[in-house]
Amino acid sequence: MGYVDHDGCRGNMEPLLILHAVAAVLAPALVRRLGRDAFLVLAVPPGCGFVYTLWVALTGIPVESHHSFAPALGFGLSFRADALAVLMMSLVTGVGALVLLYCARYLIAGQCPVLQPGGEGPRVSAR
Repeated sequence: MGYVDHDGCRGNMEPLLILHAVAAVLAPALVRRLGRDAFLVLAVPPGCGFVYTLWVALTGIPVESHHSFAPALGFGLSFRADALAVLMMSLVTGVGALVLLYCARYLIAGQCPVLQPGGEGPRVSAR
């Protein structure tokens, strides 16, 4: 019922992973350029993940996909989203998106070292 292999589109979770990775790489530059408004942009990947999770929950669980990564070596990339995974995905992506949306208006540029030009963020000292 809910199983879709590499030929179907329901099991294709890789674009979400790539979107999160791109956002993580671009986050420092976005914060330097946009200030606290960068958090609105950074809320898009978890928001997309939340919408995808709702779509999976509404269209049927489980969802599986498998793609050959290096067939000569026998490597593959496999994903499975069962009921518990969908519950956890919805919690993590939903709360993540809400936190980033909240940060967009909560953080004040003059009081947050990360948002200041040349700011390095909080320092952690080793004891």
